[in-house]
Amino acid sequence: MDIINSTEDTLVQMELMKKLTGQ
Repeated sequence: MDIINSTEDTLVQMELMKKLTGQ
């Protein structure tokens, strides 16, 4: 039951991608 953990991890990955593409 790590639904919240998975969702948070996905959001973190999206943020990292935004930072990478931003630079």
